[in-house]
Amino acid sequence: YRGDFPKHWDSYYDVTVDPALCDDAALWDLVFRWCDRRAEGLRVSDPARGRCSGARAHEADAAKLRELEQRGFRRVRVETLMRVELLGRPADPALPKGIGIRVLDLESDLRAYAAAYAEAFAEHWGHVDMPLDERVRQFRGDFDSWAPFLVPEMWFVAVEGDEIVGSVGSFPGVGGDASGSYLYHVFVRPAWRHRGIAAALLRHTLLALHERGCRMTELHVDTENKTGALELYRSVGMRPVWHQWDLERVGPSL
Repeated sequence: YRGDFPKHWDSYYDVTVDPALCDDAALWDLVFRWCDRRAEGLRVSDPARGRCSGARAHEADAAKLRELEQRGFRRVRVETLMRVELLGRPADPALPKGIGIRVLDLESDLRAYAAAYAEAFAEHWGHVDMPLDERVRQFRGDFDSWAPFLVPEMWFVAVEGDEIVGSVGSFPGVGGDASGSYLYHVFVRPAWRHRGIAAALLRHTLLALHERGCRMTELHVDTENKTGALELYRSVGMRPVWHQWDLERVGPSL
């Protein structure tokens, strides 16, 4: 898979059971056995894979959380979905001195973007170090896979001179709803934090989304984020909607 899953997860258990059948233990066993066989097959075909499986569950999905934990999954992180309504025109961004905002160039900027991203997320949960060339290939694959809903002109970077210091990407109309949107890869490199760059990037993005007709945008954030991200998102009008758990199972499938 590609996307925002931690790179140390070698398989992801996206398990869903009809709520009317959530007490059917045999059905849960059948679904998880299928997932286990699939995960083991992938590991056999690619010996470089580790043995750490991941899963996610909404805070209100008690049955799914129960079944995952009975099978050795343990809660390791809480994510918060945050949302802001864009019914009125958002405030203009206040750009710090010496900082500009422009559109990411997927050809000429990708290597510098990948390096900036790796530096910004070096201490983030689930981050895995890798050679820069490999990360560039990974990002190229990610952007290619997003082609059906990627709007390149809605991926912004903050720059100081020619140096990329932060970014906010957005997916307007994601899920087929022209009025909705989603923010992704929000970051500022450590040496440039606490200067208002992230807030400026977010306000710039919210204004651009509003001008495209989007009336709501969301993002997920690590609830225990150490960089002040929750306070940052609140400062631009975002509010928590619900939480979900990230769970991991280390070792062979059961």
